[in-house]
Parts: sequence; structure tokens; C-alpha cells
Amino acid sequence: MFCRSNRFGALVWGQSLGACLGQRFVFSFLLGAWDQFVHDPYLYAIAASALASVSSVAIAHIYPEPFAQTLWVRPETILGVGFLFAALTGIFFKESFCFNRLETKLLTPLVPVLLLGHLFGWLSLATEKVLLAVWAGLFIVFALRKVTQAIPPDIGDKSVFVHLREAHNSSTHS
Repeated sequence: MFCRSNRFGALVWGQSLGACLGQRFVFSFLLGAWDQFVHDPYLYAIAASALASVSSVAIAHIYPEPFAQTLWVRPETILGVGFLFAALTGIFFKESFCFNRLETKLLTPLVPVLLLGHLFGWLSLATEKVLLAVWAGLFIVFALRKVTQAIPPDIGDKSVFVHLREAHNSSTHS
């Protein structure tokens, strides 16, 4: 049996009708979700966190070791939970521009360097330990400053969102 994809014309051989329909559903869902992400970057952060959560649960059930040990012993599992760190790095990046905080300016490159360095084996064990300690310390500083921050400056100017919504509505109606 085969299934022909209407969107790209690719043939998938040797699958049942149910598997084929499931692939179409997932692919259509991902295309629709991508369209939403292009228009709303906050959805990307939410979806990345959700994907990382699902991956974390799967990794925790597949491997018998404790979760942190699995990530340490099997660097390829970082590909599953890396989405959470990508979203977190995006938050650090935004905070560094919005509030000009030193810890977020340092965390923005530190997180990808540490994760990619561990994934590809670029860093020695001693370097990883130092970078992880720096990461933990800076993250604690970030979290404490965020908890004590007043809410109105953190929410920011909402007029930008009103402008973007009006621009989007005018472009879809014309």
C-alpha cells in the first residue's frame, strides 16, 4: 500500500492506511502551527516548552537512569530537551535588551555554548563543570531579580500589539 501526500507529492510505501492518515494529520497540524508561529513568536516559546516537556517524559520512561544522569551519559538526549533551553535563551535575549541586565547578557551565549559543547564533545569535563556552576549562579540572580521586579514594566507597552493586530487585520481584509 502507499499514501500520496497532496502537499508535496511524496510517496510513502509499505504503511497502513491508519499510519498514513496519522502522518497527514501530524504534518498538517505542524504546518498550521508553523503558520501561527510566524505571526506570534510567543506561541513558538510555548510550543518549544511543550515539546521539551513531552520529550523529557519520553526520555525519563525510556532510559532507566535518573533524568539528569541520562542527559549526562547520553548527550544525544539534549536534542529532545534542547527546545526548552532554546526558549529560555530567547527569554534571556529579550530580557537583555529590555532591561539591560548583565546576567541575561551572559546567559544568552552561555546556555547554547554549554549544551552544544556537551552534545558534540567540544568541552572538557572541568570546563563543563565551571560553565554549569556559572549558569546556575547567573540563573539564580536572574530568577531573584525577576521575582522582585515590578509587574507593569515587565508587561511593557501593549500598544505595539494593538498596532500589529490592526496591521494584520487590514492585510487579511484587503
